[in-house]
Amino acid sequence: GYTYAEYARRGFFELVLVAILSLGLILGLEAVTNRESKRQFKIFNLLSSMMIVLVIIMLVAAFRRMRLYEATFGYTELRLYVYVFMIWLGIFLAWFFFGLWRRPDRFALGALVIVIGFVATLNLLNPDAFIVRQNIARYRAGSDLDTLYLESLSADAVPALVGAMESSAGTQERISSFPCESGDSGPAEMCPMTLSEALRAGLQDRFEDIQNDPEWRRWQSARLSNGRAYRQLSRIFTS
Repeated sequence: GYTYAEYARRGFFELVLVAILSLGLILGLEAVTNRESKRQFKIFNLLSSMMIVLVIIMLVAAFRRMRLYEATFGYTELRLYVYVFMIWLGIFLAWFFFGLWRRPDRFALGALVIVIGFVATLNLLNPDAFIVRQNIARYRAGSDLDTLYLESLSADAVPALVGAMESSAGTQERISSFPCESGDSGPAEMCPMTLSEALRAGLQDRFEDIQNDPEWRRWQSARLSNGRAYRQLSRIFTS
């Protein structure tokens, strides 16, 4: 009775809740319990390790749920962030497991490095461009494609969209996910277009919006991606 979205979200939020409760319980017990002998330390670490392993099993299950969701509907920004978060959560749990037995004094340092790694991974991936590449590859493998969503992404996605438009210029397969030009105010109908035509129409609309919006040219709004997107689209639509 679940949709794919409900199935994936339930697994993810259950994972986060259990991870927080488990790690909080271990750290709390570590702070308040009195362990005087090596045997007591080993028993405590063994029981804590078993709890961490069970959380990792939940992490694998949640990751598989999200993988099923993404395979059915494709990547979005939120789904990509969840993927990266779960990968780094797995690394954090592995570090916590290691720290129990070897270096408990390095827990805070490891947590800091993992937070930095999570943010750095998203920056290196360039999420919007990554989403375009993955969803285009998924479409070419026979799945559906939401070109309107791709066109709604930020200027970071423009180079990948231009590349997809140029590489698909020779294909004649039609898609039906781009609105027709209509003069009335009613709901727009979806016109069959090739992938290259749909992407070109969306990029042209974006170029016109950029030209008509002087705000992005001001130094307060300066972004390298905006300037790069404008130059790239100018070469295509003003040549």
